[in-house]
Amino acid sequence: MLAREWPVFYGKRPARDFEISYIHAELFELSVDGSKWVLVEPRLLYVTVQTSTIDDSTRVTATTAAGRSVVESKLSSGSKVERISECFVFWRDATQRTLAVNTLSSRDAAAFVAAASPLDSVHSSTAGLFQQSATCRVSQIAQFDGTRVVAKVTPVESTVVAVNPLSLAFHYNHQLVNVDLLECVVCRGTSDREIHLGHGPSVFQFEFDHAALHFLEQILNLSSLLLARTTSAEVALTYLQRQRTKIHERVGQVEKKNGRLGLTIYAHTDNGVIKAEVRGVASFCPGGPSVGDWVVAVDGLLIEDAASAAEVERLLRDGRRIRLRRRQLAGEFESLPQPTTSARSQTVPAPLPSSRLRLEDRLHKGIQELLMTERKYVDELKQMIDTYMCIRPVRDTMESALRLEKIQEAFLDSLEEAIGDTDKDTATKEQVRDAVIRVCALFVNRCSDFKIYAEYAAAYLRLQQEISGRKDVLAELEAANCSGAQHCSYESRMIKPVQRIVQYPLLLRTVAAGCERGSLEARQVETALQKMQTLAEYVNEMQRIHEQFSPHIDAVRKSHADMLRDKGLRIDVRDLLIFAHIRWLNSDPKGSQEYVVFVFSSLILLLPSVARPNTKAKHFRVLPIVEVEVVEGPRAADGAAKSLEAALQDGTLYRIACCQQLLKQQLVKSIRKARTTYMKEQKRPLSGSSQSDAGYASEPGKERAGSTNS
Repeated sequence: MLAREWPVFYGKRPARDFEISYIHAELFELSVDGSKWVLVEPRLLYVTVQTSTIDDSTRVTATTAAGRSVVESKLSSGSKVERISECFVFWRDATQRTLAVNTLSSRDAAAFVAAASPLDSVHSSTAGLFQQSATCRVSQIAQFDGTRVVAKVTPVESTVVAVNPLSLAFHYNHQLVNVDLLECVVCRGTSDREIHLGHGPSVFQFEFDHAALHFLEQILNLSSLLLARTTSAEVALTYLQRQRTKIHERVGQVEKKNGRLGLTIYAHTDNGVIKAEVRGVASFCPGGPSVGDWVVAVDGLLIEDAASAAEVERLLRDGRRIRLRRRQLAGEFESLPQPTTSARSQTVPAPLPSSRLRLEDRLHKGIQELLMTERKYVDELKQMIDTYMCIRPVRDTMESALRLEKIQEAFLDSLEEAIGDTDKDTATKEQVRDAVIRVCALFVNRCSDFKIYAEYAAAYLRLQQEISGRKDVLAELEAANCSGAQHCSYESRMIKPVQRIVQYPLLLRTVAAGCERGSLEARQVETALQKMQTLAEYVNEMQRIHEQFSPHIDAVRKSHADMLRDKGLRIDVRDLLIFAHIRWLNSDPKGSQEYVVFVFSSLILLLPSVARPNTKAKHFRVLPIVEVEVVEGPRAADGAAKSLEAALQDGTLYRIACCQQLLKQQLVKSIRKARTTYMKEQKRPLSGSSQSDAGYASEPGKERAGSTNS
């Protein structure tokens, strides 16, 4: 679990300050006569917005890359922040200065406006559900050998570290490192630009070109949401505060008064470990300890590190402060009651232990929470469609929302049928367990249908980009919100599906927490959980593809329109079978060898990994799948063949190298399968499962007609 001091939650929180991660922007100030904007600093600055719910004020800070503060502008509650173009936002601060930022993208401008807006319009949103990534340098600085941590000196590599609601991923030493956010330790490094991460036996150091605090905050935010099994910052904060209270209840401290503790402590050895237990408490003893409490430390020295009971006695005699761990609830220590026999010698069954009862109760509550939240979600989905899909431009862009509604209505009907009457008090534990197994089977079978969420998320982002330049559509969206409430706005309504796909693994974790370890239902829940986690990663991966490569794919589609039409080919993300980061070994020697290969059902597309808007068309390649023959390359010294060759009918040869042998095998298999399928004139369904930067591919043997399980 991530190291944190309870309760720590960076981001949006009640009765405290919160801030957005920095954005790059130019800073301007309106001249005294109001006739022109004057550039404050002749370079891009790091701009951060901090908002306080205590005095209802907002502070905008602009700093240079070296950390020098350029402007600190405070906005009062009545200050107005206005966006007058796609990337230009201005405001008047408490000192009557009029300042403005010119951001690099409309998305940054929207984030700035949202962060600087009044608090009542901000708290209802949920941040950080999409994958966040940053370029940095990574190295392994230590290794745990089983007994101690040993420092290591390893080469520094450039990588892209990505964090999503479930995990953190990056490439190191030609391998993909995938880190569970709840199974790692992360902290600041020796400088503000460094982060140290402990995962398994390895300790990694990440060095960023800018202050790393914002990325550390993002990791802590997502891990807190994951730990609390929620997507709400307020709920996560409440959970962390509750956990802190529980810890304080379990741990207490007693300090000697007039040289006396007023405790009778029994020290003994238990399986080679020294333990000290409170056996008696005097009336004058401070701090409220109880019989059964365990002594953890004396003046910071752990009892378990003592060499003998005599040393413990010396510590207790000479020490001043004693740290105690409160005894657990008596019910957890009580042994199971023995069966009793009546006059007729009939055995009365013993009642179940409280822990077993709690498990069954948690299991029942878990599936009921899943059902109730699903009903609420489907209702909100219908309201969103009824309210906003009547606007023609929105309907054209968000057409996937209509198909999503049908899928979710069918899923809800199946879910209600699977759960049955387990909501009644008369439901037996066998009925509840059978319902859990049916629910898990439903998730596994419907997982492929949920890939429409990737299409929906891409459409939602496309809509945001479109309305930034169309004030008429934005006005229609705002007018459709008759109540004027923030939770009914188009942003709040349309983000619900994106939030829901992340909630499914969290809800399944709640169900898993109520299953007995090793039971059939526990194994079924684990299978469904893995499927939905893979699906959430897939949606994030497809989202990243859309954000990073969609403009270039559209450009290729337009420039090759005649060829695509003549040969009956189509470039559509829904037809994407696999994508991967590769090296094009015999590419233009003047350019980079780093490319991304996209295998669609009818063609192969090669794009530079870092494709800029001015990238020339000669660096793109569109290869009809039917004209491609693919063979594996020669084996390396270690016996692993990580390269392949793709030859066209006209004799052109493409030599491609993959970072992993498994990825190369999946790539070859997908190309051959796409070619065979296309030649048979059969349509290929949407397929694929996320493997982060290494790519994604269909799982072998998991396909069914019309869809592919994720």
